[in-house]
Amino acid sequence: MKFNYLQLSFKFEKWYELFPEMLNIFITLNPKRISNFLNS
Repeated sequence: MKFNYLQLSFKFEKWYELFPEMLNIFITLNPKRISNFLNS
């Protein structure tokens, strides 16, 4: 059980590290859509 929990938290940490990068890419690819969303 403990091992699974450690694995899960490790995966979550990895995802959390990658998330800002994905967000960056999304913003870079859709600047117009983002600005429209922010303005509305």
